[in-house]
Amino acid sequence: MPGQGGPAADDPTTSRWPKGPILRIIHRGTADAGGGGVTWTGWWLRRWGWALALAGVLALFAPGWWRWYQLRLRVEQLNAEIVWLDQENRRLLDEMQRLQQDPLYLERVARRKLGRTRKGEVVYKVGPAPSDAPHAPSPN
Repeated sequence: MPGQGGPAADDPTTSRWPKGPILRIIHRGTADAGGGGVTWTGWWLRRWGWALALAGVLALFAPGWWRWYQLRLRVEQLNAEIVWLDQENRRLLDEMQRLQQDPLYLERVARRKLGRTRKGEVVYKVGPAPSDAPHAPSPN
């Protein structure tokens, strides 16, 4: 306790306190004869101690932060996919309703997708010539 054992017990330079650089760091100015100066060890500890402490904190928390960041990106991707799937679902429900309620639309879809025709109709397909058709021999 402070004050017990006389004035020498409260003095940090007595034998019960550690000697050397630790003493200079803890009690700057009281252990040095010049008093008040910052020792090289104190400067080094202040300068690099914070960097080492920061590196330690980063080593502890960086993996968790990186995982959180990756999960946040995944959530954004899944939310965008949900929006797209909702729109696609609405479009398909609308098409299903039209197919059930509109016979002309059903006929148009059947003709286009399935190649169906009415009785007596002839279908002419017009388009570019097939590229694998045999060519006429050259006159040489």
